[in-house]
Amino acid sequence: MAPKTARGAARADRDATIIVALRARIAELERESMTDALTGAWNRRYLDRMLKTETARSQRQRQPLSVVLCDIDHFKQVNDTHGHPAGDAVLQDFVRALASCLRESDILCRWGGEEFLLCAPGTSRAGALPLAEKLRASVAGHGFSTGKPVTASFGVAELRLGEDTASLLERVDRALYEAKAGGRNCVAVAPGESSDAFEPAGRRSLIELAWRDDYLSGEATIDAQHQELFRLADALIDRSLRQRNRPAELMPAFDVLLGHIERHFGDEERVLAEHGYAELAPHRQIHQSLLKRAAGLRAAAAAGEMIVGTLIEFVAFDIVATHLLSCDRHFFPLFRTPRGTRGVKAAVSAAAAA
Repeated sequence: MAPKTARGAARADRDATIIVALRARIAELERESMTDALTGAWNRRYLDRMLKTETARSQRQRQPLSVVLCDIDHFKQVNDTHGHPAGDAVLQDFVRALASCLRESDILCRWGGEEFLLCAPGTSRAGALPLAEKLRASVAGHGFSTGKPVTASFGVAELRLGEDTASLLERVDRALYEAKAGGRNCVAVAPGESSDAFEPAGRRSLIELAWRDDYLSGEATIDAQHQELFRLADALIDRSLRQRNRPAELMPAFDVLLGHIERHFGDEERVLAEHGYAELAPHRQIHQSLLKRAAGLRAAAAAGEMIVGTLIEFVAFDIVATHLLSCDRHFFPLFRTPRGTRGVKAAVSAAAAA
């Protein structure tokens, strides 16, 4: 009986080993079926399932959820000029550039073609914006195998309370389109967030614009005006949120801010022209688009057709977050030389005092 018992135990051990190996292979095959073979990012099949799960979890646990949709600029030119193998290499390099900035909780998926979607659980729009800007800078500074610079455009959206996945994806897609239309190689943010609704009772999250020294471009006039823009915008937002003023009651402060923005845009364009900024024309178009939007908001307020939230979104996210903190950074290298940065803080303080 002993030999049979020994043989039975050995057979059981072999069976257990086979089962473990089969389970590991099944898990490997399932992962392969949900992974993009070219880039190693998660594929669209995984994205569809994961995003529905994360959306439901966000709504159930009342935790923020943001998505970032990115698209390689002028990717068709890469394929047309260098061929599809070079295009494939660019896609692989692109994912490496993104992956170097990702946090452990971030989930990167290939949306299709040269588009990728990043799901950021537990992240509000205010947190997703600097993440997207970090991703943009990583791509712009990455050494691609073609030897040519590659840039990408980014759209950001935060899940609204009660919103479904389809609506969230539609809004982030529109934000990406705005980034493309705004000159590419920049970040655009979709309006609307639910972070305030997720705050526990008794707490209230106010939008606050706080200046930091890493916002300095190195050019005294521009930096002084940027700081003043922060101050005026923050005062307007604080007043609208704390006092719950109607739009008509906010118009005097809004007009002061708009006057400053218009003067700043003019001065900024003059300085950039003096320094031979190559992207001045598209940058000027962005200025004109923002001023046109501001005029529309002003007219709507005069007609009693604008809500305070729309005004806040324009000031905090269109003017400050999307334009000043993202698009404007493209010209910072013009001024960040050893000579140009020396004494910048003193120059800014003197210009602001004047």
